[in-house]
Amino acid sequence: MLLMVFLCFSAADATALGSEEPDIRMTGKENKVARLANFCRVWGFLKYYHPAIAGGQYDWDREMLDMLPGIWNADSDPAAYKLIETWVGAIEPGITAAGALIPISRKVKLQADFSTLFNEDNLPLSLRTRLTRIRDSYKPALQHKYIAYTPQVGNPVFNENAYDESPYPNTGLRLLALYRYWNMIQYFYPYRYLNGKEWDRVLDEFIPRFINAANKEDYTLTSLELISRIHDSHAGIAKNSVLDSLKGNWILPYKTALIEDKLVITGYYGLPDTVSKPVAMTGDIIEAIDGIPVDTLIRRYLPFTPGSNYETRLRDMAGLNGFLPRAARREAELRIRNEKGVAEVSLQRISLLEANQLKDKTQQGAAYKMLPGNIGYIYPGSLAAGDFVKIRDSFAHTRGLIIDFRCYPATFMPFTYGQWLKGGTSAFAYFTQPDLQQPGNILYSDTVFNGMHNPDYYPGKVIIIVNARTQSQAEYSTMALSTAYRVKVLGSTTAGADGNVSRIVLPGGIQTMISGLGVYYPDGSETQRTGIKIDIPVRPTIAGVRKGKDELLDKAISLMQEGH
Repeated sequence: MLLMVFLCFSAADATALGSEEPDIRMTGKENKVARLANFCRVWGFLKYYHPAIAGGQYDWDREMLDMLPGIWNADSDPAAYKLIETWVGAIEPGITAAGALIPISRKVKLQADFSTLFNEDNLPLSLRTRLTRIRDSYKPALQHKYIAYTPQVGNPVFNENAYDESPYPNTGLRLLALYRYWNMIQYFYPYRYLNGKEWDRVLDEFIPRFINAANKEDYTLTSLELISRIHDSHAGIAKNSVLDSLKGNWILPYKTALIEDKLVITGYYGLPDTVSKPVAMTGDIIEAIDGIPVDTLIRRYLPFTPGSNYETRLRDMAGLNGFLPRAARREAELRIRNEKGVAEVSLQRISLLEANQLKDKTQQGAAYKMLPGNIGYIYPGSLAAGDFVKIRDSFAHTRGLIIDFRCYPATFMPFTYGQWLKGGTSAFAYFTQPDLQQPGNILYSDTVFNGMHNPDYYPGKVIIIVNARTQSQAEYSTMALSTAYRVKVLGSTTAGADGNVSRIVLPGGIQTMISGLGVYYPDGSETQRTGIKIDIPVRPTIAGVRKGKDELLDKAISLMQEGH
């Protein structure tokens, strides 16, 4: 069977699928990539729009794998598309043009986009006619085999086979990874429109790259780069041994961050026993690692660092799980610049396990405390649900309140704390969500309110501190609390990834996520990619790091004392 032959292909011998990149790019071969791209669009459309597939009558992954060799090996484009049309016709019985599409209404923020599937200059008319009949007779499935909603929340749930027997799947399964992910984004990603026409180009670009991925490392990095193209700080690849090995299991003993476009030491994970004293100090700039300038490393690793915006990508690149501080070898050569000049230093990295055990917990101190000047301070990353009453009573007569959202909240704050800070009810956000009644539509959902009639609301000034570590629930909580009386948001660009996450699994057991709901300010302003609205922009400086200062907190205290 073609299926068995196809599944036996390896990266070295799958010449029938053009496993060597030059063969795919040869003159006259380009249309084969276009064929596979169109097949991806047809396969994804049928997956979500055909009632028999929704009802589980077909193993749609296997159908895709069965079809691939014939499409690739067809002598001409017309022959390839005739094969696809015959395949579509075989599953078409029972389809009638019933005009069942849901009428466009004011609830639709984003209409279904079928890419080039129905363009007159793309597929043959006879094939388009069959697909049009299926589209126009679509009726929502009571239960879909491959897609569902989370109860009450409404973000998509993808039901897929992980094919995790090997981290290096065969050629067919590698293409399945691309087909699956591309169509999930095309039909169910609430921020699809932010990608514009780029998403079509991504499909054409990555087909040869997934075919030609030579080993598990190449496949993992190709998948990571694909995931990065949606520009979502929720995306990335979860705990993965191949990716860990690529980054390296040794890490510099320094905490680092990119400040003023420089890689700056901000603290220590711990120093190995072979170093009697630090060879670099907090505030020192790392200019090169193992002989390679940091600027060069940033450009190298940026395509493999997902994030909604540049600040968040730099946050992750320099962090514990980022590429910059990690390596496969223990020995490290650094070029360090500080106020005394430039020095070349040698040191040993520590194990990633040790770094996780030694990482600085000082910022995660008390959940709340009183600062000098009768200013209340709340650190949501350490809060417990039972802390609210004590905070409310302890801070009732403070001069002001600082809420430090440079963390992920340990408890849900928008409503409990919103009622305390606000004297009345007001909207702070609205949602959008994918439409299972018509895949591809993105619908306006609920407007969210918080607060209540509360004559005893907190009367003082409030400053909320944010930065790139402010992500998801922290961003949502900031939106909720920033609508309170006399609140200002201080800091720098946040992670720009709000909305409940939806999990995705790709062949090889690759686990990733997307922002599954759209979240907007009541006036329609974006939060995805752009982050939270900042009233008072403040960024840390290298000079401040050298002095051991928390410049954002210092600014908040100063404004509180001055009467911001």
